Amino acid sequence: MGMYDSIDLKMDCPQCGAKYLDFQTKDAGNCLDMLQPEEVENFYTSCEDCGSWIRFNRLDQDLVHHFLVRGKDLHEYWHFGEYYYRCQISYNVSPEGG
Repeated sequence: MGMYDSIDLKMDCPQCGAKYLDFQTKDAGNCLDMLQPEEVENFYTSCEDCGSWIRFNRLDQDLVHHFLVRGKDLHEYWHFGEYYYRCQISYNVSPEGG
């Protein structure tokens, strides 16, 4: 496994509720630094309890502006700092390919 940076974010698994998932990214220097979510465009983890893969992708700021101008409710997106992120979950992904 290569180097990565950690994300300073602790949250429960949205699938099974397991406590305190640890996130990482390869969007920065990959020097085992601790970064804030808003410092990167993508970060991810897997839940050891249920096998879900959880990935956050930053929304393009122009798209967010378009949504806000049109009055779209952004409640379905996660907000870190000044950025909005889409959370994608792949359920029950196991290293064995199950």
